[in-house]
Amino acid sequence: MTNIKNIKYWEMREARNMYKDMQLAEDCAKELSVIYSKAAIYTAKQIEGIFNRFASKHHLTRDEAINLLSEADSRNFEKLLEVYKNKTGAQKREVLAELEAPAYKNRMKRLDDINNSINKLINTLASKERDAIGKTMRKVYESSYHHAVYEAARMSGLDLQTGPIDEGALETILKKKWSGQNYSERVWNNTQKVADALKEELMIGALTGKTEKEMTDSINEQFLSGRNKARRLVRTESSYIHNEAHFQAYKDYGIEEYRFVATLDLRTSQICRERDGSVYRVNDKMIGVNAPPMHPWCRSTTIMNLDDETMHNLERFARDPVTGERMKVPADETYKEWHKRMVEKHGADAINTAEKLVENRSSDRKQQIKYLDLLGKQNIPLSLSEFQNLKYNDKENWLLLQKYKRSRSSGKLSAFSTFEDYKKYRKIIQDEIVGRTTKDGVVIKSQSDHFIERVLGTTEKEGPQKNKKREGVEIEDVISALTDPEKIIEKENGKRISRKYIGENVEVTLNPDTGNLIQTNPKKRE
Repeated sequence: MTNIKNIKYWEMREARNMYKDMQLAEDCAKELSVIYSKAAIYTAKQIEGIFNRFASKHHLTRDEAINLLSEADSRNFEKLLEVYKNKTGAQKREVLAELEAPAYKNRMKRLDDINNSINKLINTLASKERDAIGKTMRKVYESSYHHAVYEAARMSGLDLQTGPIDEGALETILKKKWSGQNYSERVWNNTQKVADALKEELMIGALTGKTEKEMTDSINEQFLSGRNKARRLVRTESSYIHNEAHFQAYKDYGIEEYRFVATLDLRTSQICRERDGSVYRVNDKMIGVNAPPMHPWCRSTTIMNLDDETMHNLERFARDPVTGERMKVPADETYKEWHKRMVEKHGADAINTAEKLVENRSSDRKQQIKYLDLLGKQNIPLSLSEFQNLKYNDKENWLLLQKYKRSRSSGKLSAFSTFEDYKKYRKIIQDEIVGRTTKDGVVIKSQSDHFIERVLGTTEKEGPQKNKKREGVEIEDVISALTDPEKIIEKENGKRISRKYIGENVEVTLNPDTGNLIQTNPKKRE
């Protein structure tokens, strides 16, 4: 066996080749994304001018519409009418009369025509998706097979030569139903689910009175779901074909054992972590049990097994979960050993936080989008990494952001007040008001969330002033009212006591027992 102690394992280990093959899969996913986007635009164009004419006070609820579709077991309007005619009740009769009106029936006929065009569109989409994924899988197989033989030769010192790809073996692998279906069948099933969901949403939209804007959003949502499934499919199928090419190479060149190789980062699944470094016989290989892919999106791979001494002298790269820097580790270091070493290096809290960044990436992205929609980009970090850093590494400001969000959502804080304003004035109150003593000897100890809302100003939610900013108060006026009031009024509400300090320009309410600032308002003028 050749001396390969000083060879950088990353240059020859399979994970790098796996990454390259997954880039082929991502290129395919981008191509499919364009196809799905065009399909969504086309479908949205088809419904223009239909749904805004469906507005009526007699529409069904979404649940009623879904139940009706279920009973009729059809998206055909005539069959829905037959089922609905058997319903009873005054409202049902009113709805039925509307559904049977010529104008309504004509629009529903247009929907039936659109449903037919959706069938043709989805068939075309499925065909393009099958072709794109099939072409990508062939590229991945050829790349993976040749790399597997090449690396086995370098690692073992044997003279292994590769020839043309065995087309018969490749076709067998492509048609194999390794997870219950082959890729072609999965493409068909996924696209049909998109078609069925689209038709159902169109019919529900018509029966419930959705606007054209709402229907366009629903259409985009269904195609987005289809696009995401297509990306998951091409990534998972590419992982399958990549690893099958390896096993074909092992068999062709008499390699009897392989080593399971998981990616050393925090995105790796538990099942792959547990198998990292394990050695199995090639003849005992079972996908999903001891050979990748173990699950959708799987990034694990295999290499031919070498003796322990050689493996220990080799190196592979890992990524530091806290700093993000690449690092060299012994090739025989397992995932568990690497993880333990990272905990010892950075501490359990830092690793737990790093794991949350990975595990919650999808849900955090949804939360970030929700916060951006509600609070605006001037108040929320635009990058996901900055948003997650705020959430997991800056607990004080994250807590303040939650308070700010609640105040904005309830309308008790004006949209004119930014998060920076909120933090700034909360600190001013803490530094300049909390700790003072009122004229009657009460030590101010804290501020309520409502108090900062009143200082900054709220947004009126009802009446003629709806959505208009309510004026806040000046800090100097609050201090003056507390330390030199014109009048002090004490109120008792059951066991709760409050004291109102009336100054020249503002009124401030305080809990004299706890020293908590409750609220403040501009002074009412006589």
